[in-house]
Amino acid sequence: MDQSIKQLDAFFNPLSVAVVGATKKINKAGHVIFKNFAENKRRGVFKGEIFPVNPYEDSILGFQCSPSVTNVPGELDLVVIVVPADVVPSIMEDAASKR
Repeated sequence: MDQSIKQLDAFFNPLSVAVVGATKKINKAGHVIFKNFAENKRRGVFKGEIFPVNPYEDSILGFQCSPSVTNVPGELDLVVIVVPADVVPSIMEDAASKR
């Protein structure tokens, strides 16, 4: 498979997803996005692994939190970043180091 196609496949059909900024606060985008992944996983629609990333939470919706992307086990196909813009560059660097 062509490398660019393979990269797109990982984006559209990820086997592992981290949601940085996942939260228990139901009015926040990080909660809504992670909840959608969690519900789709429980229904069998999404078959990959999901990881909430939040240094201030132990777990979210029954999933163990990691304090940072670098603490998530294994490689990540997709990292959804839902945090203030000023911390996005460092999270992107951490995510890139996971490959």
